[in-house]
Amino acid sequence: MRNPYGRGKLEDRPTPETTHGYHRPFGELLLGSELRVTLCVVVGLLLIVIRLSYPCYIGECYENHKFLRELLVDAHGTILDIIVVGVIVLWLNQRLRRRLDSIEYQDQIDSLRGWRDKEAGVRILYYVRLLNRNGVTSIFLSDAVFDGLDLRGDGEAFGGKRNADMSGSYAPHASFCDATVSGISFREADLQQANFTNAYCSWADFSGSLLLGVNFTGAVLTGAKFLGARFLRAEDLAKARSLDRAELDGRLKQEVIALRPEIFEPDPTPSSIPGFFAMFDPNQLAEEFRKAIDPGHDPSQNSTPNQPER
Repeated sequence: MRNPYGRGKLEDRPTPETTHGYHRPFGELLLGSELRVTLCVVVGLLLIVIRLSYPCYIGECYENHKFLRELLVDAHGTILDIIVVGVIVLWLNQRLRRRLDSIEYQDQIDSLRGWRDKEAGVRILYYVRLLNRNGVTSIFLSDAVFDGLDLRGDGEAFGGKRNADMSGSYAPHASFCDATVSGISFREADLQQANFTNAYCSWADFSGSLLLGVNFTGAVLTGAKFLGARFLRAEDLAKARSLDRAELDGRLKQEVIALRPEIFEPDPTPSSIPGFFAMFDPNQLAEEFRKAIDPGHDPSQNSTPNQPER
């Protein structure tokens, strides 16, 4: 079979989940499912029948061609049957198949919940994305472990359409330690006792979620939304690394300011420049700088020559 993704190995092909800015081939978009194929066939036949039946629409219906008239009448009936029976039944069948697939994906997640292995987290995230593709965001994720994983699609920094969507999920005791959940939606999710230690949660949406006992120690919560969050304590938020531009309810924000007023300041990014120059000898750096300015400079000329004895 010809490689639809161009030259190279099929296993190295880009995918929407791993490559930023990737676009599916037009043929895959047009013929990617049975329903789309059926719709394309129906539209094609409909255009042909309408073109041939145009004289009938204006009152000149092939008076001398009885066979053609009857053929066009039958064609209209056939297209109507395909639309009513074929497309609708196929659409219902596709919905049923998605529902059964979603149940299977949730079963796979259930078999992996509680594992402290990173591979288990990768598999759970894979099934979460499959459920999102089927339109399911309310997922049972109790005790799921996503430690160190990037839950964004295509590495998008902010809320993008390919990000994992966990709004409405049931995820108490879930672990997101050192994970990147920037732009992820946790709206109306149950995150009791969840662990976000050292997680990067900038612009994440926790609106209306249940956050009783959540651990935000060292988490970056820049621009995160907590409007309407339930059972969220100021003591838990005060352990975060930064709340710059975060959206909180008025009373909760005042309580956090009373505990740590500096937490709402921009998070300073530590510079690695001093550490880089600390690896070098200052005298050697100065000598290299002189050579760069004056390539013909001789270091021995800097020393004062010995005066001859009188």
